[in-house]
Amino acid sequence: MNNSSSNQKDDNKYILVVDDFIDNTLVIGTILEIEGYEVDVADNGYTAISKIEANPPIMVILDLMMPELDGIEVAQWIRKNQPSVLILLFTAHDQVPVSEEYKPWVDAFIRKPVNVEDFLKLVRGLLPKEALKNN
Repeated sequence: MNNSSSNQKDDNKYILVVDDFIDNTLVIGTILEIEGYEVDVADNGYTAISKIEANPPIMVILDLMMPELDGIEVAQWIRKNQPSVLILLFTAHDQVPVSEEYKPWVDAFIRKPVNVEDFLKLVRGLLPKEALKNN
């Protein structure tokens, strides 16, 4: 997993994982890397925005609850500034927030801890076919 924003990534394979709990970014990132994706991580919303500005990923996987900028605030920034980036919001809350107010900002929701098969199915279902080649 890469923690620097200086490397250019394959646009169809690059996914940014954002969570303030590093263990979550490592687990999700490792799952995605095993599947052939290029993964970068950020531990807060400001770092995520900086990385997205430097090199927009095909998808951002965001934790809902983070200090300073939460997942919805980051998702709103992405929709305004990089609208083609896919957004998967994940949360530790018992109920996935499917509120109408969130739907314009995210493409999908998933609850932590994630079931690996369900998670990968969801990621594959969101990504364009070009990103799925050789996966």
